[in-house]
Amino acid sequence: MYILNTDILLDVLKGNKQAIAWFSTLTEVPMITYTVFQELMEIVRNQEQVHQMFQFIAPLPIIWPTREESAKASAYYPQCLSYGLGSIDAEIAVCAIERSATLCTLNVKKYQVIPNLKVIKPYGRSVKEKTA
Repeated sequence: MYILNTDILLDVLKGNKQAIAWFSTLTEVPMITYTVFQELMEIVRNQEQVHQMFQFIAPLPIIWPTREESAKASAYYPQCLSYGLGSIDAEIAVCAIERSATLCTLNVKKYQVIPNLKVIKPYGRSVKEKTA
């Protein structure tokens, strides 16, 4: 079971060939957290983009963090600061841990501070792609 981080979905939306190729190999529908959904919705600028975003994420189950998961994420937050991991990132990580899921992100290094988290970088990006 996979939970996708925002960076992966943004790459798919932008047409990154590596992201699309990896995404198309998935044999089960990946999930996203509600916070990832919120981050995606922050980038839309008009009704047409809202409609397109809803179409894109409609097939993806959305995980709503529980009160307990939010509390666990808050407990991780102080130690996460030096790794560049924010409170939203900690909550996404806890959601993955609690569901025995693997978090898919391009920022594997910063998630290493979270114990018991299964995290993978499903594809690479070239410098050119990062700035595009």
